[in-house]
Amino acid sequence: MTDKTELLQQTDAITIRPSDKFLELHFTLLDYDDSKQHRYSYQIEGYSDNWRIINENFLRITKLPYGNYTLRVRGNNTSDGWSNRMLSLKIKVLKPFYLQWWFIAVVITGIIGATLVLLYSGGFSNSKKTGSDWKLKCKNGPAK
Repeated sequence: MTDKTELLQQTDAITIRPSDKFLELHFTLLDYDDSKQHRYSYQIEGYSDNWRIINENFLRITKLPYGNYTLRVRGNNTSDGWSNRMLSLKIKVLKPFYLQWWFIAVVITGIIGATLVLLYSGGFSNSKKTGSDWKLKCKNGPAK
């Protein structure tokens, strides 16, 4: 597991690679009255429009499809209700290498190249047989 806290302090975005199994984010309300009564809700904009309520002060995201998202987290304490301030974090999930344009281009080029090689080599072997068949027919002469 890699701690990217310093990266989050410098920017409001994080990039998830296909090899990353999950993203775990810890947060807290700046209200120390009764932290056991705090609740949180989060939304992953671009993935789901629904707000999900959780009782823990951390969030673990797994199996997020590739794309761009915005994670929003807000807190709720017992006396003031839902906070007006929200944590907002941009998340970019990268495509796996086999879905990248360059990989698809290499595969298509390889398939076309292999097909041309097979057609080219197969075409010469057929023309040689046809030519030798013709020579045999000429040597034997016309049919009587």
